[in-house]
Amino acid sequence: HEVFTKFPPPVALCPRVPFGSITIDGKLDDAAWRDAPVITGFRLSANGKDESKATRVRLAWDARYLYVAFDVDDQQVTGTITQRDGELWREDAVEVFIDANRDGMSYVEYEVSPRGVFYDAAIADYRPEVEWVKDLNHIDIPMSIAIYTVRDTHYAVRVDGTLNEPGDTDRGWVCEMAISWRDIERGTNVDRPVPRHGDVWHIGLFRINVDADRAEYAAWNPTSSWYHVPRLFGRVVFVE
Repeated sequence: HEVFTKFPPPVALCPRVPFGSITIDGKLDDAAWRDAPVITGFRLSANGKDESKATRVRLAWDARYLYVAFDVDDQQVTGTITQRDGELWREDAVEVFIDANRDGMSYVEYEVSPRGVFYDAAIADYRPEVEWVKDLNHIDIPMSIAIYTVRDTHYAVRVDGTLNEPGDTDRGWVCEMAISWRDIERGTNVDRPVPRHGDVWHIGLFRINVDADRAEYAAWNPTSSWYHVPRLFGRVVFVE
């Protein structure tokens, strides 16, 4: 993965917003979202090339939640999986990986499909000599799902078009998440449950776009053949 180490991890600001200023409904019409910086420039994770359909992400926070909003372009929005914690990465989905204390050994993973199906897992490997590459097969995925379920995290999706209808042309879809600090604390090592001004967390932002003729696995920062490379997550700075 030498090619990816040449790219420094991107940095984004996550502004604090008044509690209650964001409603989780998939609309992104709250004033807090309009004022939030927009993260763009997603690239294919395997080779660093530009994605074919644009991904835009906004971040915000308050005393209770980390807010993450994905707004993606997609002419064919699909989502057939209905089971919670199903293999959402096989279809259209957006994903957030959070390494709260930047140890590179523990993080939480959240995925949402345009069908509104949710996936959550707490992933860890406390052997510092282990490199997070796919062929080591050192992550027990079923266990990571079984041991962790969010309690106070909310999400909503809105499709601009028709889900699972290949006969028309869609415009895209939106996913809005309010991830509670308590859920993050329960699933990963963290210095303090709620960040302070100037704190930096390592967060991976990912988008999967599966059409009839192609599957694109895009990332805010490319991580090679799969997303589980925490040292390559982007850097998020919390600001008041």
